[in-house]
Formats: sequence, C-alpha cells, structure tokens
Amino acid sequence: MNSIIAHSQMHKDKNLPFVLFRKPNSEKLFGIFQKSKDLFFSKNLKETGFVFAPFNNLEESILFPEYQTEIKSEHIKDFSVQTNNSKSIQQNLENDQKHFESLVEQSINAIKKGLFQKVVVSRINDLHTDEFDLFSSFQNALHSYPNAFVYLWYHPKVGTWLGATPERLVEVNGTSYRTVALAGTISETDFKSSNWSSKEILEQKIVADYILEELNPISGEIFIGDSGTTRAGNLYHLKSSIHGRLNNEMKLIDLVSKLHPTPAVGGFPKEEAISFILKNEGYNRSFYSGFLGMINSQDHDRVNSELFVNLRCMEIFSSSVRLYAGCGITRDSIPHKEWLETVNKMKTMQAILA
Repeated sequence: MNSIIAHSQMHKDKNLPFVLFRKPNSEKLFGIFQKSKDLFFSKNLKETGFVFAPFNNLEESILFPEYQTEIKSEHIKDFSVQTNNSKSIQQNLENDQKHFESLVEQSINAIKKGLFQKVVVSRINDLHTDEFDLFSSFQNALHSYPNAFVYLWYHPKVGTWLGATPERLVEVNGTSYRTVALAGTISETDFKSSNWSSKEILEQKIVADYILEELNPISGEIFIGDSGTTRAGNLYHLKSSIHGRLNNEMKLIDLVSKLHPTPAVGGFPKEEAISFILKNEGYNRSFYSGFLGMINSQDHDRVNSELFVNLRCMEIFSSSVRLYAGCGITRDSIPHKEWLETVNKMKTMQAILA
C-alpha cells in the first residue's frame, strides 16, 4: 500500500486535489488524483466522478470529474499502525458543555411545542496540534474501523477532511438501490448493561418511516428489514436495511434529494428541523453530515453510484484538527446524556491521531 500513499503525499506536496478511500469490509484502497488545481462542482449529480457534498443543500457540491483524474487502486495487505503520539491540547470544554446542553434543552422545548418530532444538533471541538501526521492517521483509521467507509480528501482551495463513517446514504446499481435507516446510539459499556431505550427506538423509527414515505412515490417496489444492532467503533446503533427499484424515469438526483439530509442528520419534519439547526446551532457544518462517494461509474452494462453520509469525521488545518459530532433529540432526551454521546463519537476520530 506504500505506493498509493507515497503517490498521495507527492500529489499533496504539489497542492493537487486527491481522495483516498476504502469501502466497508473491503481490502481495496482507491485513490483518485485530479490533474489540476481547478475547482469543479457537480450539477444535479449527472457527472461521473467523486462528489463531496455539504450538509446544506443550498451550498455547492464539489466534484473530482473522472475525465480530469487518474484513478489508482491497491490491495490492502500489510500496513503499519502508528502510535498515538500527537501532542494535542484540548480546549476547555466547560463552556462548550453548557452551551450544548442548553441547545439540547432548547430542542426539547421546541419538540414539546410541536415544531418537529426530532432534531439532530451537533457541535465542534478544536484540538490544537504541534505534531500531526496526516497519512499515518489515515492508515490508523483503515486499521481501526474495517466496517466503515474510510477516506482522506484534499483540495487546496477547500481544505482537508478525514473520516470513518458507519452510514451509507444510498447505493444505486442500474435501477436498483439500497439504503439504511441508522439512528440511536449507545456506548459499548452501556450496551453490555442495558437494552435499547424507548428514546433510541423512536429515534430510529422516525428515520425508517421517513425514508419509506419519501421513496415510495419514486419506487416501483420497496422493502425494509427488521431493525437490528450494528457496531461502529466503540458505539452501537440501530439499523434497518432498505432496498427497492426506481421507476424508470427517476434519476440519481431524484433519489438523493429525497434522502438528504435524512432525519438521522437533520430531523423530522425535514424543513422545520433544518431551519432550527441553521438558526440555533451556531456554526456552519460545512461537509459534516453531507455525503461523499463515486457517482455514475460504468460497471459493464450498468451505472453505479455509492454515497456515504459524512459522519465520524475531522477537518484538518495547519496546526489544529476540528472534530464534529451530533445526536438526535426527541422529547425523551436528557441533555447531559446527549453531551456524553457527542464526547464518545468524537473519540472515534481522536483515537486515530498520529
């Protein structure tokens, strides 16, 4: 794997855009290397290439177009795991905790007033680093989270992002598609000593019901499996698998527009929840809880697209990294528990720093 990592390092030294990624449960690493520093955007997801889309649908999605890139792949066999020697100084979280728990209280009050049933609120945490190895951290993520979509994305005009997301937005193969309703979170410690609470069960049901309602009008058929427990790092979630077939006239943009952002990252009803987030969260999510992946790749006689929700991620700056995490709020939420959930989610990325 050293060859594709070395190629990426040289590409970054030249300030040229690239993305490395490995799909869940795969032993193949892909690299997409753009030949120029130009910034391209996707219009209606009609192009072929790698798309990196923000949470806010009003903001533009960045594209590495296939015709502008060189694509490499490499089988992952052996790679070294780096020790966590990053000298990170975490900022004082006392004020962050008070602000976030206040935001959760505000969200619960809005739910009780009938503004929405669920809203997903999030926060950031900046870690100041005087030593940080980008590619070693990426390799740590590959090793630590084999069931996740692990990526490292760079564009000199935008920035650097690294993530290990447990959630697929949608996979399309011809007219067939599959997606998941994933929501509800419990730590490994709590999972061993308790069952899912009514709060997490309701949270996941809202996501599943929403997806079925949105996709039914554009689907020739649609099926959903029973909800079950899935593990992502040190956390557990509730997940239902959903698959179906698109009506012939439907395009990728029709499907993605119905799904993104799902109640798993925004809330329900969608418009009211997102309006609340944009007004009250206090920062721009940028690409956190957006989506990313290959679109419209030709596979024999079919066109394939595979997109993932950008969760468990960090944005990387010259002397700091920014961690992102959120949690779904319902009327039964407890502010301090929601704060602890974001702390546990941020540990996923903090643990790979090298």
